[in-house]
Amino acid sequence: MFNEKLIELRKQNSHTQESIAKQLHVSRSLIAKWEQGRAYPTLDDLNNILKLYNLEFDDLMTKEELKQSIMACEGRVV
Repeated sequence: MFNEKLIELRKQNSHTQESIAKQLHVSRSLIAKWEQGRAYPTLDDLNNILKLYNLEFDDLMTKEELKQSIMACEGRVV
């Protein structure tokens, strides 16, 4: 799942939630929500995460998770 992969990547790279938040220009609490599975990143944030860790989309998120992320960004109930 996305949130578990994000935690794993952050820890493997010795990053804190705060350091990732600064690099992505988001709040630390938003990083925490992503890691807790309470929110999904916007497509822009997702793209920045992929660049930060030099990943392809499929390495980080399933298609179903992407669908949920898009629907959340559009304000639809997931």
